[in-house]
Amino acid sequence: MGKTLLLISAHAADKEFAIEAAITAELSLQTVSTPTEGAELIQQEDISAILVDASSKEQYDAFEKSIQETVGLFSAKIN
Repeated sequence: MGKTLLLISAHAADKEFAIEAAITAELSLQTVSTPTEGAELIQQEDISAILVDASSKEQYDAFEKSIQETVGLFSAKIN
């Protein structure tokens, strides 16, 4: 199975950046627009790297809450 970069963002500019980053790092790219979708994907799949739009405290808190509720903050999936 290949390695995957997960982008959690609703911004087109972030997706453009992630596409280039994935190409450069030779990773496949998966994108979702919400922290909840991202946490569910992290729980289900082997994700190699994550880029998340956490440009505000509220966005960071939403991501952290989704991870805690779905994957677990101290899960081996989050390193």
